Amino acid sequence: MEKTERHLSVSQIEMYQHCGERWRLRYVEKISEPSSPPLIRGRAVHAAVADDLRSKRDSGALLHSDDLDAIVSEQVDGGFTQEVKLEPEEAARGLSRVKGETKDVALRLSRLHHAGPARVIKPASVEEKIRVRVEGLPPIDAVLDIAETDHVIRDTKTSTRTPEESAAETSLQLQQYALTYIAKQKRPPAAMVLDNLIYYKPSKKNPDGDQKYIPLTTHYSPIKAQAYLDRVVAVNAGIVAGIAIPADRASWKCSPRFCGFFGTTCKFTRGMLAAEAR
Repeated sequence: MEKTERHLSVSQIEMYQHCGERWRLRYVEKISEPSSPPLIRGRAVHAAVADDLRSKRDSGALLHSDDLDAIVSEQVDGGFTQEVKLEPEEAARGLSRVKGETKDVALRLSRLHHAGPARVIKPASVEEKIRVRVEGLPPIDAVLDIAETDHVIRDTKTSTRTPEESAAETSLQLQQYALTYIAKQKRPPAAMVLDNLIYYKPSKKNPDGDQKYIPLTTHYSPIKAQAYLDRVVAVNAGIVAGIAIPADRASWKCSPRFCGFFGTTCKFTRGMLAAEAR
């Protein structure tokens, strides 16, 4: 059997920095990590946004709203056929109800993008897979979310919280997208945009919940690009050395909400699920 060339990706790089043990379980031990409602929601919205913009690129028109909704529904239904890890309060509501809530939010956010940014984005490429080679590093694989005809590159994010104003500036994803774009187009992007689709949970002020589109823009800088590559070099050195430092237990990343290995497969958090649930 032909040996697969070792490679890196932005998701690997980010995960290794947040928690080396989670990275080790996923990429070395090859253990499948249970999904979660937020992950399923995000994937469903991404799929709908991508198909919507492909339609615009290829035919000049966005998808019909019914077709967009069908994509979201299919993605959420498919996501819940896999192993899904629920938080205690989600488990109390029941899987069926949580699935319905997840689908409702995904529909609202995909419709928000369809009615707003999708109308003005000028897609040249959508979810293009590109392998970048940098001397001294394994190849870095990236899927360039959206590249526009005016050389603007975009990354779509879903969340239930307002992003920090510096989110685009600190995004490793956008830095890798910039290097990927340069490798493909032989020029830097004109701008790099985070398209944040935010769902605010129901409250007294908004009993039905609310959604908001918040775009954040940054620009390519050779200095920032080199800082990102230096970070990748450090991550790769740790990987080659076999170092997998677990996340700080005080980190929000080290919790059952954000890690499917928490309290089970992860040896550093075993026995903590009951404590986290209280």
